[in-house]
Amino acid sequence: WARAKGNSNSSVAACPISKTFTAKSSILAVHPRGGSCRPEWFGSLSMSFPAMPRPPRSCLCYYFSPQRLMLRREIEDAFLHTSGPRALPQSPLVPLPLGPHAPSAASSAPPPFALLVSHGAYGDSGPVLAHAYHALAARGVPPTVLLLGTNHRGLGARIALSCRPWQTPLGVVEVDMELLGALEARGCVVDESGHAAEHSIENQLPFLQYLSPDVRIVPIGLGWLTLRESGQLATAILEACRGRNVLLLATTDYLHAGAGYCDQPAPGEHLHAFVRRRDAPVLEAIKACSPEGTVAAAGARGMCGLWPTVVFLFLMLRLGFVKAQLLRYAVSGEISPAAGVTGFASWIFTPPDQKGSASLWSRAD
Repeated sequence: WARAKGNSNSSVAACPISKTFTAKSSILAVHPRGGSCRPEWFGSLSMSFPAMPRPPRSCLCYYFSPQRLMLRREIEDAFLHTSGPRALPQSPLVPLPLGPHAPSAASSAPPPFALLVSHGAYGDSGPVLAHAYHALAARGVPPTVLLLGTNHRGLGARIALSCRPWQTPLGVVEVDMELLGALEARGCVVDESGHAAEHSIENQLPFLQYLSPDVRIVPIGLGWLTLRESGQLATAILEACRGRNVLLLATTDYLHAGAGYCDQPAPGEHLHAFVRRRDAPVLEAIKACSPEGTVAAAGARGMCGLWPTVVFLFLMLRLGFVKAQLLRYAVSGEISPAAGVTGFASWIFTPPDQKGSASLWSRAD
């Protein structure tokens, strides 16, 4: 639209939800929220335009198959693997209807649990990841999942929402625009640049779609933060999610070591034992729900998803979800032999006593 009006330098907002076009002096401005189009020199004359479609984010498929049937097979193999749950999930979820009558995230109480998972390749992290999604299936998948992912390349905003649908070989995952708007109202910004080439959130979507094909998401990509910023973001998330049926899910990998990585075992120490030794204090800090302890234990290279984990732990502390259960930990080379390996883990967080846990959301501040 801007170029059609002869202004090649006009910027277009990252989130074309329900656009308002305003023409002035041949410059076309685009606003990210709905409304009317008012050429300023016409005074009260207004024109409305229909919402523009949001093109889906293309799937990278770096760590799982781009073929639909093969991807489903990879997911089922992860569930059945000897390092996985060894059983396919039996989900109690009734598939959500599509269209304007689909239930919103605000339609029921929030779930009394949250998940912290890894984001490696399905061939080696898949069985560990499957433990978390097996537990999710047993509890039922809420209509919306808020995903905290890392920004490996440091592109774009350090706290970045995505408003585009996300394409995978299993279909398109829509964004919960109501919840996204609530986060925008609390200072979060939409920035697609960091999400475009990022796999940490993408790697969760096929598992979610396998359990609930119509699940919606709100992706938040995180770069390097401070403890204070992490706590502030946790507050914004709690305020935006209060009263909504939203699952909180964050993703991180642990130490990367061996061939191709900076960290190497000492002479005579087995690579897998080295990774387990280095990951042990990080796992203990997470189990203790300590954001500060996790930062100290991870150091500069101990986690590939440190800040999503720190924000997640602040959320768990404020919700009272302080019972951290490690569902599975493994070194990737124990599942698929390789010279360069990574630590993977799946966690579920719940209140010590789940009675009355839904009210914790309403009390969180």
